[in-house]
This record gives sequence, structure tokens and C-alpha cells, in this order.
Amino acid sequence: LLSGAGGITLNNDINAGTGTVYLTSAGAGAGISEAGAAKVTAGTLGMNVTSAGNIVTNNSNVVNVLGAKTANGNVQFKNTQALGVTTVAASGNFAGTTNGIDTSATTGKTVDVLLTAGALTLNNDVTVGTGTVYVTSAGGLNETTGKVLADVLGINVTGAGNIVANQANHVTGAISLKTANGTIQYQDTGAITVGAVGASGNYAGTTGIDSSGGNGTVDLLSGAGGITLNNDINAGTGTVYLTSAGAGAGISEAGAAKVTA
Repeated sequence: LLSGAGGITLNNDINAGTGTVYLTSAGAGAGISEAGAAKVTAGTLGMNVTSAGNIVTNNSNVVNVLGAKTANGNVQFKNTQALGVTTVAASGNFAGTTNGIDTSATTGKTVDVLLTAGALTLNNDVTVGTGTVYVTSAGGLNETTGKVLADVLGINVTGAGNIVANQANHVTGAISLKTANGTIQYQDTGAITVGAVGASGNYAGTTGIDSSGGNGTVDLLSGAGGITLNNDINAGTGTVYLTSAGAGAGISEAGAAKVTA
């Protein structure tokens, strides 16, 4: 589907089975949205908003692979099963996506992904520039070749599942990572600042790094700038590994921040 002014609104379902759905909104000030209980069922879903406009597809979608891009807008997406974030190639009216999820063309935009079942896999990048990435996943998060480029990153695994974000991520501000029952591994090419990420949209809010629900291991690796704890790391009775690999950087606690392990 390709729209002009007014964008694309789903009042009823799009069902492609295991096929591919391409949605392009090319009208100024328009986006892609779902109304009522309308949802997309597809093997692959590609979405592209080429002008100002948000993607708000926050119903009970059933999608295997997602690629989404906005020129000047936020992305909010909900899925009811495991999801791979992957570049979607050009086809027909669809110009293709250059990353997995991309709002970086305009500063300060957000990506908010919720999985009510299964794990999220980043096969390609989630990039928001100076914006915020919120991930809520019932079954964990894994980076294969994909990474996160953002100002702020919050990840909340609400069920049993690990956070394995061990690619060349670059988050310039705070990260906050939580799993109800699993381990946490995170790598950044620059500094790591452990902070708080407030509630927004689908994201319930998290503080510090927390694997205490299952006493899971926490393993952080930073590049230049080192590791600063502005909020706690709580691994319960689990093990915490902190590695600062950047020249002239170290590991420090600010305020009352502490480690429980």
C-alpha cells in the first residue's frame, strides 16, 4: 500500500498469512496507525513514513520480521510473538529500509517495541540518533548483528529471558536494563552510564540494572568513557562483571549508587 496525504489507517485487519506486507505513507503530516483492534498478520512487515508522521501500530500484531523507518516521527509497535528486527528490501511501491528500525533522520524521536510473548532479536540496527529506545519483551532480547544507536536505552524483560546486547552499541546517555528471570550482557563502544529510564508508552519504567529476580549474571563492557553508576546494579546473589576498556576511563559510583551481588 502507498498513500499520499492522510496516511494509512487500519480500521480492520491486514492478513497476509506468512506473506509480506509493505506500507508506505508519503503524505506530509501523515503516518501509519491502527484503530480499534485492527492488526497485521504477516511473515514480514515493512513500514516507511517518508514525510512527517508517526508509526503507531500498537495492537495485537502477529508478525515474524519487522523493518520500519520514519523521516520525522516516532515508532510504536506491539507484537504477540517472537520478532526479528531486520532490514526489509525494496519491492514495488516500497523503497526499502536501510536499518531494522530507523527514526534517526530527525532528532529526539523514540522507538517503543512491546512483545507480549517470545523474544526480540536484532538482526539489523535500531537507530534513533539522539532519541530513546524502549524495549519490553516477555522472552528476552538478543543481538545477532544488530545494535542500538540512541541517547537513552531502556530494556525490560518481563518474563524468563536473557538480555544479550553484546554488539557495538552506542548509547550516549543512560541505560537501564531489567529481567525478571535471566542474565544481562551489554557492550558499548563508548561510556556506559547506568541510570533510570522513566515510564513511557508501553514501557513501565526501570531503574539501574536489575537481574535480582533470578539472581542472574550482569556483564558490562565499555569503551572510551568507562562505566558510571548513577543508579544501582542489583544481581541478587548472582555475579557482576564490569570491564572498562577505554583509554583513560575507569569504573565509578555516583551519589548513593551501589552494587548488590
